[in-house]
Parts: sequence; structure tokens; C-alpha cells
Amino acid sequence: MAIGGHIAITHQGVKLIDDIRGEYPPLSEVEKAVLKFLFDRDNMLTEENYPNVKDHITEGNFELAFYVKRLEENNLLRIEGNSFTNGGRMNSKYQNNVLMVDFNKIKITNSGIIALQFLEHNTI
Repeated sequence: MAIGGHIAITHQGVKLIDDIRGEYPPLSEVEKAVLKFLFDRDNMLTEENYPNVKDHITEGNFELAFYVKRLEENNLLRIEGNSFTNGGRMNSKYQNNVLMVDFNKIKITNSGIIALQFLEHNTI
């Protein structure tokens, strides 16, 4: 155990920040914005429809769906039911054909909340 390191209180108790940093993959600006939006929405801090997320995506819902799925794979959010509307051609870069993302069926997990809180003070 390092002496003098920064600590954080998590669902697993008190941990060193360096230990937490190793638990999460590096997050893109889109992923950070998605987590922030979900947290703010679930805590009634925003009524807007993912405003900050749109500022970070450049290739539309293909890109957005790619990052949402990646956040789910890392257990930072949970998709309840079918939150993607598919159609048209497959995007070769993002490997999906998502036309719309329904954020009403997407929830931030406890791990996502911890990662978001960690992001406010550190970089992961």
C-alpha cells in the first residue's frame, strides 16, 4: 500500500485512486458526456435530451451507439430492452446501423457513477 496516495470511497470501501484508475478503461469524450447526461437525468439535474453528448459526436448515432455499447460492455451503464432503432446501411467504422438511440431505456450503473465521480477529479 502506497503511503500518501489519494483515496476514494467506493461501493467496495475505501480505495487508493491509483487502484481505481486501473479498473476503468480510458474513456472518450463521448463516453464521459453520456455518463454525465445519464447521471444528471437520473438525479433530475437536467430535462434536456442529452445536450452535452451531441456536442461530442461528429458521426451521428452510429458513433453514439458504438460508445453506448462500449460503456455497457464495461458495466458503466445498463441497457434495458431495445434502445436502438436500426435501419439502412451498416457503418463500416462503427460496425452498426443505428438510426436512433432511446436514452429512456439506458441507466447508469453504480460503477458508472463511481467512474463519473472519479472523472471529476482525475483522468481515466
